[in-house]
Amino acid sequence: MGLKPNMQRVREIYRNFWSLPLLVLLLSVMAGQGHAAAVPAVTGARIGLHPESVRLVFELDRALSYKIFTLEDPYRVVIDLPEVTWQVPENHMRASVGMVSGFRFGLFQPGNSRIVIDSNTPVAVKEHFIIPAPEGKPRRLVIDLESVSVTAFASGTRSMQSSDWSLPGRGPVASP
Repeated sequence: MGLKPNMQRVREIYRNFWSLPLLVLLLSVMAGQGHAAAVPAVTGARIGLHPESVRLVFELDRALSYKIFTLEDPYRVVIDLPEVTWQVPENHMRASVGMVSGFRFGLFQPGNSRIVIDSNTPVAVKEHFIIPAPEGKPRRLVIDLESVSVTAFASGTRSMQSSDWSLPGRGPVASP
């Protein structure tokens, strides 16, 4: 009779021992899913040639603030976004259309994702805007690029942003 209570205690300890790691595992999986849902996503990307410009379209799962600027040596356009998850197939980034020789994306720093568009000529951002999500479709960030002269590139507007541009830990940034 003295042995039975000890066996029950051993079984209870054994069950509790395995319950704690399972609980920790379950909570970590749930926390990871919550973080993934909290981070916005770029779900598609495409590039199209128009008569006077090249249009880049990025599909978004929600509205995002953004900042765009141009650089030289080599010529490129940079788009900064809050941290996002990238759900775009890698082969979409290698497209060469018009003055665009390709584009790539990634996490620039914690809280800040970046798209870099490579160009084989000086370019200017002709237009940029967000198209609200129509029924059953994603929101879209649209950027139209046009080829410009070296002089126009040097003297033109080289930085622009959405009116609500900010990064985590910083307030909205005033337009230049």
